[in-house]
Amino acid sequence: MKRFFAFIMVAMVAMSLAGCFGSGASSAPQPTNVAVAAKDSRVVVTWDSIPGVTYWVFTAAGAGVTPTNCSSMPACGTTLYATSPQVVSSLPGVYGTYGTVPLTNGVQYSFTVNGRINGGPGGPGSPAIEAIPRLAGATWNTGLNAGTTDLRGVAYGGAFVATGLGGASFSSADGNVWTALSNPYPTDFYAVTFNGAVYLSVGAGGNVIGLAPGTSSWVAQNSGTLNTLYAITSGNGLVVAAGASGTIITTSNGGANWMTQSSPTGSSLYGLAYGVAKGVGTYVAVGAAGTLLYSTDGITWNRTSSPLPTIDLKGVTYGGLDANNVGVFVAVGNNGTVLTSEDGIVWTQQTSTNIPSTSNLNSVAYTAYRRFMAVGSDGNIYYSEFYANGSTTVGNGAAVWTQVLPQVTTRSINAITTGGLYDYSAVGAGGLNLYAD
Repeated sequence: MKRFFAFIMVAMVAMSLAGCFGSGASSAPQPTNVAVAAKDSRVVVTWDSIPGVTYWVFTAAGAGVTPTNCSSMPACGTTLYATSPQVVSSLPGVYGTYGTVPLTNGVQYSFTVNGRINGGPGGPGSPAIEAIPRLAGATWNTGLNAGTTDLRGVAYGGAFVATGLGGASFSSADGNVWTALSNPYPTDFYAVTFNGAVYLSVGAGGNVIGLAPGTSSWVAQNSGTLNTLYAITSGNGLVVAAGASGTIITTSNGGANWMTQSSPTGSSLYGLAYGVAKGVGTYVAVGAAGTLLYSTDGITWNRTSSPLPTIDLKGVTYGGLDANNVGVFVAVGNNGTVLTSEDGIVWTQQTSTNIPSTSNLNSVAYTAYRRFMAVGSDGNIYYSEFYANGSTTVGNGAAVWTQVLPQVTTRSINAITTGGLYDYSAVGAGGLNLYAD
């Protein structure tokens, strides 16, 4: 089966290069202004597109790939019907294998783009460009300010969306240039999430707003509570928001209807996350005085013991799979606090993180590929690697962290997320926004 699949892939590409698909069709000129940006476990290929031209991106390990020599090079693959910008994170049409082969950090790949018109033969390929994917998060850039008020939450769902104090709300396609959105509430908003269909943001007085992707105006929703909401997350078809006095509300229909759930705490809740922990879908909430809650359905919540019952916990995320396919929840908070849990129930304080107690951590996120990133009120950013490389676990479950140097800002960084062409976007005081490749 593998040999048959490989033969078919080679034959398809060879026929296209030879012009056997369709009569009266033609090849396209060599693409211009081709560029390749290396990122974490992937690259982004861009070029000047011409209407009516279908483009293919050829990828291979090593230097000097062309459309005709690709099949003789290691890890050759072809991205069919590519559009600029094109993310290449694996090799979907791999010669000699069945399935996909991901790009490997630290390995040199080369890329070329060619085009065809109406199914014609592939035209000349662009000059090969080499790039080496690498871990993200060590280098950060300062984007253009998104307004002048504090931004408290950011999420990605095809575009970055940030919300903050005084009803501030912005969107960005790239994490650099931001555009203001219309908000019906001029009150403070503290968090935002994307559930796969709509952005939802929560804030003061129980205010909840929803934004459809591609639109510019938020729509008010009825949360059913007057308590301030500080956190929101989505997972397994449910959106959960939480806030003051232990308030927990949920929606399963994008915010059309919110339900108040019984809470085992009266403490304010500042962070929420969802993860499939040891095969069990689990929601986790963190908050004031070390509060730690968990739920397997988002409806029934339980309180669990905290290693630090006097420290405010501000953010939580789930990510990282070790060689045994086990991930970890990571909670962060004041005084450089980092707590970890494999199941959301039993938590461990990490005491050798290299994060100073002077850093009050506000938010934490995990890239889809390799690293946890935490941000703080002093403008510092920290990262911790945790992933599986075959049968080997790299990292130590967020036990040890590295500070990003040089420090890019002294302003408070309030929230961080992952997604898009960049690996991370972070927002903070006075409209601050940062992004990292």
